[in-house]
Amino acid sequence: MNGEHDAMAASRQPIGHAGIQAGLGVLGSSIMAALAWQFFEVYFAIGGTVPTAAPSDGLRYLVTAGLGVTVVAASLVLALLRRKVLAVVCSLALAIGMFGFAYVLAVPQNRWNQDPVHEPLPADYRPCFSGSNDCPGG
Repeated sequence: MNGEHDAMAASRQPIGHAGIQAGLGVLGSSIMAALAWQFFEVYFAIGGTVPTAAPSDGLRYLVTAGLGVTVVAASLVLALLRRKVLAVVCSLALAIGMFGFAYVLAVPQNRWNQDPVHEPLPADYRPCFSGSNDCPGG
């Protein structure tokens, strides 16, 4: 009877920092998988044209990526506070993976490299060529 009591008491021990660290790692990995799934869900097409992302898809990406960055930041901070080298290395690997997934699998695809907005030239614009001596202002 006493052995069962000890086993039950041991199972009720609070989760330590290592358990929280492992949970954050699993959660971060799951969020990376969710980012990959969301990208696949928006852009997968067999033949035909590649679909465009709806604004709701972009918002879903921002929420998922933001949550992922928060989780890996918490994991890294906890690892640094624990001063465990393996935990820091694993958290850094998770952080690099999360930022890589968030960058490469962005929705919409041109989120990071949008074309600059070109304003139209005024109607009275006249190009000035070097050596023409008829440029405004000299």
